[in-house]
Amino acid sequence: MQFLGQVIHGEGRGKNLGFPTANLEIFTKNFILKKGVYFVEVFINDQNKISKTNDRSAARASRQHENDFAQRKKKSIQGLLFFGNKKTFNKNFSCEIFLLDFKKNIYDKILEVKILKFHRKVKKFDNHKLLIEAINQDIIKSKKFFLRKNIEKKWQKITNQKKLINIAIEKISQNKNFLEAKNIFAFAPIKNEISFIEFLIKKFPEKNYFFPKIINQEQFCLSFFANTDSKLVSIFINKLKKLIDKKNNLIFFRSRFENLVLGKFNILEPEGKKNKKICVENLTLQNFFYEIFVNEKIDPKEKNIIFVPAMAVDKKNNRLGKGGGFYDRILEYFPGPKISVVPDFCFLEKIPTELHDQRITEKIII
Repeated sequence: MQFLGQVIHGEGRGKNLGFPTANLEIFTKNFILKKGVYFVEVFINDQNKISKTNDRSAARASRQHENDFAQRKKKSIQGLLFFGNKKTFNKNFSCEIFLLDFKKNIYDKILEVKILKFHRKVKKFDNHKLLIEAINQDIIKSKKFFLRKNIEKKWQKITNQKKLINIAIEKISQNKNFLEAKNIFAFAPIKNEISFIEFLIKKFPEKNYFFPKIINQEQFCLSFFANTDSKLVSIFINKLKKLIDKKNNLIFFRSRFENLVLGKFNILEPEGKKNKKICVENLTLQNFFYEIFVNEKIDPKEKNIIFVPAMAVDKKNNRLGKGGGFYDRILEYFPGPKISVVPDFCFLEKIPTELHDQRITEKIII
């Protein structure tokens, strides 16, 4: 979905908040869009201006530019579109765009806007501080979104995954943490991930391999109790309550790769159901992961590692995931090495992060 609009002068609220936006008067005829915040691509037309009073000219220009938008989208600028009422300021409808890493004056310019993804509904914030925090979060999420799209395009150019797999196996086979580990928490690869796990198991069959299964609230039959009311017990109870409140969680089951079945989201996963009663008083920072996220008893003193899927990693070991937050919820509690294996084009200088994002401890670049 796309539309055409001309940049007009607004009230300057965005600029005063630190986020200058381009206010748009829409010229695309009969354009309908659900109110909200969107991730968009924008093409700036430097040559054509549309008269606000000439509807026929506007319609003709709209058809002309929208028809060839696909041919020119390589020149587009990434941005966030706000489409709706300014509830925080009790103002009426507004259509405005914040362009990422862009500072040029574009008043009166014609913008072609391509809607890529709905991000969130329009909200009313109690004060400007909360609004600024929300906008900052919107910007971080949008940058992550566009990073993912860019990486997906690079994956499309990969024609020989076998070479990546062979290099990955070779490097992992020389990795000290892997060689010393008894239990390997792995994952079944999906599109745009190096499919090394199956071959790794064949080369090192003596190790125990655990794979994640997405468990919904009904299957996540976790009950807990405590006989005392200490500060540490209260902390663990709050953590458990937050996990139970989540719609889905990851639980690891021991499995061979060939025994995995197609599960939720069309991802290979083990069969099984999590049903465990936890005495909170027995939880420690060392055993929390194994008690909660693993379906069998694991000795926390054993050497264990986890391979973490990643779309990208950076120099500070920040990780870009798929956006679901599943691994961020468990990595906080995993006490051993957390390793991501990615191609060199997925190794970035810096990845934008949010408070809940968890770092890996090691990266293997292919």
